[in-house]
Amino acid sequence: MRRQYIVVPVSILVVAMTIFGGSASGVPPVASGVPPAGSGGPPAGSGGGAPQGQRHKPLLAAVPYMGWNTYYGVGGVFDEGTILSVARSLLDRGLARAGYRIVWLDFGWASGQRDRHGALVIDRRQWPNGLRWLTGWLHRHGLLAGIYTDAGKSGCHGQGVGSLGHYRQDAD
Repeated sequence: MRRQYIVVPVSILVVAMTIFGGSASGVPPVASGVPPAGSGGPPAGSGGGAPQGQRHKPLLAAVPYMGWNTYYGVGGVFDEGTILSVARSLLDRGLARAGYRIVWLDFGWASGQRDRHGALVIDRRQWPNGLRWLTGWLHRHGLLAGIYTDAGKSGCHGQGVGSLGHYRQDAD
């Protein structure tokens, strides 16, 4: 029996992530960072905000991250076939054109181990073509790849390994 997956778009705002801006990446430009009138911004003369004549730095993206996240769609059990099926659905159903372009691999993409060089070990049965190939496929089809890592010693719910001490290595 062939498994079918329901595509549920999820908008995600991730705190402590790099805020993307500009149109070169296809992600909407960031908001101005100036609170709208009547929004409860700092009162005049309170010392809050930038000095007069100085521009505020952008604070948030104009829209939250938009896409599909494995955690909310299928939990921690998925593979290359699952991701390709969902990505095709985002494309075929027009969700990618509507802005839902991120395909986010959450907890469950790594084997939970590191090799002797400290690199995360990828299960070749789960990712027969490798994650670099999958990322390339997503990019060629106008989608963006997102991936979860845990900042601590262990992964989600204390399982597997986190990125503590391996941040740059894991990002590369």
